[in-house]
Amino acid sequence: MTEKTEILFWKVFKNKFIFNEIFNKVHNNQWIEYDEPNKYNVYNRCKFKYTHSLQIMIKNDLLPLIKDKIKHGDHIEIDRNSIKYLFSKLSKTPPVQLYSQIEITIFNEDYLEIIELLMKHRRDEFEITDLIKMAVITNSPDVIRLLVNEPYSVIIHPTIFEFAIIKSNLATIKELINLESINFKNYGIKLINEEFKRKSLSLAAHRETLKTTITEYIFNNPSLYSIPPPLSLINNQKDDEEGIKYEYIEFEEFIGLKSSSLLKSLMEFDIVKGKFKKNTVNSFLKMYHPYERLKVNIQIILKYGTPSLDTKEIKEILDKIDNIDEKDSNHLYKLQELAALQFPNQKNFCFYYSKKYGRNDESKEQVNVGIQEQLDTYSDWEIENEVEEEEEENVNKQREYFNNFNKFRKATVYNLSERYSSVTSIYLNTMKEGDIDTMKKLDKIKIYDGASGPVFRLDVSRFHYFQLPKEKEVLMKVWDYLNEHSFKQIGNNYEILMEFFSSVTDIISPLDLKISNLEDFMMARLSLMLFNSLTKNNLNVFQLLLNSFDKFNFLNGVVVEMNKLLNKEKILFGSDGKIIQLDNKYINQLIKSIEMAVEKYNKFISEPIENGVESFSIILNHLYDQLIRIKGISVDQLDYIRSIIPQQLLAFKWDVYRIFFYLNIRSRKLTKYILSRPRVSLFTEGNRNHSPLYNVYTSEGSYTLDLRKYLKLDLFTYDYILGRENTSSSGSGGAYENNNNNNNKKFINQFDTILKELIKQLSLDICTDVSNIDEILDGEDFFMVSFNKDLKYSLDIGRKDLFWELLDWIQQYMIKNENLMRYQVYQFNSPYESLLPTSTIFSKVKIIELPPPTTTTTATVKAKETTTTIGSRILKIDNFENPITNESSVKIGWNENKLIEPFKPMSKLINSFKFQREVIRSICRVMNVNEIQRFIQHNFFVSNFHILIYSCAVYNNRDDIMSFLLNNYNIKFNTFPIFSEEEKKHSQYLECKFILENHFEKVKNISKLKLEWRERRDLQFPLVLLNAFVFFLCNQFNISTYNKFIQNEDLEIRKQAIKETIKTLMGVHDEDENETYNLNENFVSVIKEENHKVLLIKSIIEQSDTQLYFKSALDQVLLEIIKKRKTDEINSPLIEYCGNSFSQAFFNGDIKTCNLILKYYPNQFKINKDSITEALQLQNIHIIKYYYKVENCKNLINNFKNDNNLLKHLKNELSKHPIYKYHLTWL
Repeated sequence: MTEKTEILFWKVFKNKFIFNEIFNKVHNNQWIEYDEPNKYNVYNRCKFKYTHSLQIMIKNDLLPLIKDKIKHGDHIEIDRNSIKYLFSKLSKTPPVQLYSQIEITIFNEDYLEIIELLMKHRRDEFEITDLIKMAVITNSPDVIRLLVNEPYSVIIHPTIFEFAIIKSNLATIKELINLESINFKNYGIKLINEEFKRKSLSLAAHRETLKTTITEYIFNNPSLYSIPPPLSLINNQKDDEEGIKYEYIEFEEFIGLKSSSLLKSLMEFDIVKGKFKKNTVNSFLKMYHPYERLKVNIQIILKYGTPSLDTKEIKEILDKIDNIDEKDSNHLYKLQELAALQFPNQKNFCFYYSKKYGRNDESKEQVNVGIQEQLDTYSDWEIENEVEEEEEENVNKQREYFNNFNKFRKATVYNLSERYSSVTSIYLNTMKEGDIDTMKKLDKIKIYDGASGPVFRLDVSRFHYFQLPKEKEVLMKVWDYLNEHSFKQIGNNYEILMEFFSSVTDIISPLDLKISNLEDFMMARLSLMLFNSLTKNNLNVFQLLLNSFDKFNFLNGVVVEMNKLLNKEKILFGSDGKIIQLDNKYINQLIKSIEMAVEKYNKFISEPIENGVESFSIILNHLYDQLIRIKGISVDQLDYIRSIIPQQLLAFKWDVYRIFFYLNIRSRKLTKYILSRPRVSLFTEGNRNHSPLYNVYTSEGSYTLDLRKYLKLDLFTYDYILGRENTSSSGSGGAYENNNNNNNKKFINQFDTILKELIKQLSLDICTDVSNIDEILDGEDFFMVSFNKDLKYSLDIGRKDLFWELLDWIQQYMIKNENLMRYQVYQFNSPYESLLPTSTIFSKVKIIELPPPTTTTTATVKAKETTTTIGSRILKIDNFENPITNESSVKIGWNENKLIEPFKPMSKLINSFKFQREVIRSICRVMNVNEIQRFIQHNFFVSNFHILIYSCAVYNNRDDIMSFLLNNYNIKFNTFPIFSEEEKKHSQYLECKFILENHFEKVKNISKLKLEWRERRDLQFPLVLLNAFVFFLCNQFNISTYNKFIQNEDLEIRKQAIKETIKTLMGVHDEDENETYNLNENFVSVIKEENHKVLLIKSIIEQSDTQLYFKSALDQVLLEIIKKRKTDEINSPLIEYCGNSFSQAFFNGDIKTCNLILKYYPNQFKINKDSITEALQLQNIHIIKYYYKVENCKNLINNFKNDNNLLKHLKNELSKHPIYKYHLTWL
């Protein structure tokens, strides 16, 4: 850095204004490029001072921040989910290993330290759930050891120990057993008591995972169980004096155990209840079972599945089994032979027995080809699950996308299998060992299913996974030998041959192999194999076939069908909102495959074969479409591929698919916009019953926004999205090896150009040009939904400038299309009317009253006569100190001269845009105070808009926004805190702390908040009554009330209708906790469509006698409601109400918030019975234990020592509780 540069740098750095501008620019811009569109959201960035969630800090590895906040007493939001997430970091069965073992050890030490710090400094906040149960759920024995030992001595409840037997892993169960003595010493509770012992085996056998492992562990430790009386004697047994019942093992759970010795022992004890279900016994025996398991299974059939056999017959079969010498090398064969003879109904077993030993018995003759394939498939699935070792439920079994075939199958599957003939098994083993000499000898036997042939043919399942030599040199010898014989030994099924090719190319590159020749019937299927390699995503086999052959017989029917199959790959995204992309590791092989396919295509141009050009057009387009789905593919790589593929081939009609992935390559922010569109977002949020994948080939837009209909496909070309200035290909090899070589090439179109065109076509144009746009969303307001999505999107990608542009466009649209507006609000209680005299927002408030457009829709003019001359006028708001009203001209048109007090003056109706709460929350998440005020001024005349902003600021814990609003606007509370625990999902502490410490006067009289709020509402109700009355009567469901009101014969009937309607409306008004004075969205349509009704009702209401009765009826209704409120207050005072601030925090277990409330409202609250019952139901016993101590109840009206009824209720509830009844010594 030069001296001059350094001087300039420090001048900028020390300039406060410039420095703040730079800092804000850095803070407000989204610098991180995410690999998934849905990762762009307003919640992925947060300042440390606003980061309170323990779970979020753990997810982002902010462990030092957690420690720092704990040590300095900063607020941390701790809930059950965050505790579970913390404990899962110490789980012995993590779902995915993302770190090295050294890193895991370091992290584990950090996590244990955090748990210790929380127990030491924040135990009241941390021990809000059964921590031992949470550790059991997460399989975290280290956590259990830390918590149960000194100095924390956390209790282990017997029910949690039983829960561990059913759900947890072996290490966790062992840890609990080891700590039983400490638990008994501390609390006098025996975990391994007689009640547990009598059901422990049943509990373990009932597991879904690790069933055998846990059951066998318990069975091998006699101190953990008591054997029930044999079932054969059960009728003669009675429960012992203790009344503790034994639990037996159910038969279905019993046969799910995999240990032969365990099965045998449980049978001998005669403690298994039940028997085979109908039709299941005949498929029980398996040829692939080893000797001991087959022997036990025969015994199981004899005991639980052969009611037709008498005792003598069963004994004879058992004697025959016992007479088999296990030292005899043929002992398994003899047992299998015995099983086939004694149990001919075991069709699956007998079929594979005859197949293995070449017996042409009836069982084999009766099985046709279709049934054989079913047996093969079912047998494969069974073998998959027939392993002695058990896996835990979190084991990752993710399959590869390319070159997979049968690789997902366990390597031991066909070693266990006895489904093949002995000769086939030997031949497969010689292939695995690379024993060419033995293969030659077997070939000379010339046996193929009883018929002679030139070589031996393998008779294997089409699901077979070939096990081959791992050494390339040895495997190459096997390949050369089989290649010499045209791979005749592999069999006559092309799918098996492809599986063999796949297995070989897993070890040796397909480019280093070549198929010399194939049998004629295989050659006839060569094109089918080529297409099949693509439908099965096996690029290895695809490259092998292209490398080996020049001629393919492309049959027209095959080409058409395969094209349909390949089109099913045209998938954009799933119902989880994730784009279906491919791993970058496949990119080089895909590019090489395209290069090879282009070479073949060019050859067929010069040497044509039937359907050759068409077939390779399909192939190249498919490979190209797979390539653009690759994560992280560079534009250079794509340019190179497009330079070698003939341009006419890339003209397939998959425009939406390609446009989508071109946009994704350019920026994931662009595809995020598409994913946020109405209907599309419904799909990605999984709100409809449909396929979990969005496929442009099959999706017709019936339940999603049809992109083909609204996107101008001819505009979004490759050059428009990814075209660059002076683009040129840099050759074949190096052009695609570097993903980051685009830096020196400038795109023709800027990002904003493309984004704004997307917004224009998928939002603006639909709103302005498409008739009946609401039909897109089944009648929902498309304008409102679409622009809420647009606003949320702009904030998610960090583009506030775009947000303000969209907001301006919304206002312009509302002015130009007033007759389309469906949402109107009253002006009273708006930010405009709620500005405090002390407010410093405006130096000179100047309200611009826009002249109303010549739209003349009122109650006196029918809707069809509506006209407008607003033309192309565009309103641009440059000065945000001048809010603009947008009063609606679509209104009933009351003659205020005919109205009496209190029904006038009528509050103005404002055309408003209905912001979704999620948008407001996003605004409060990312905007500063000045921007918040700017946003409010866009909605300055909307009733209670500032209160809506305030609630969302509370939701985001933005005390700066809350303070700004409270200092400048008259915000009245109807409840405090404003969010219940259930709504907010985390502690109310921060809201309470801010208000009580800074604005206590707002909530000082907490017991009167609701009453004062209702009184204010009573004063405002007359101003909305007449409009609400008209709307109510025009509703088709209220036709009888309408008829009563309009008749002139009996005025008493009309008066009755008036009073009943006012009472109904007042009831709705009184219960509306959200302060929404706004009219129903259909109010405008009622004025237009029910004009004759509106005119008639209006004319009657404006009559002087009707006005007087309206006032009389309103006064009567208000009097009745006020009287009811007073009665309710007497009968249910706030301190007894379970919904008061303290009680809510109490039964939700929030000690910190409870103490804060009691500090500011001493002796105003009490613990009541309902709160105790609710807290126990929610398993929040920690807060009951806390307030059981008298020293913690100083500011409460009562405590458990001076309120005997409360203590009696607590003891009664605890005695009935399934968990807490075991430990009552703390009382």
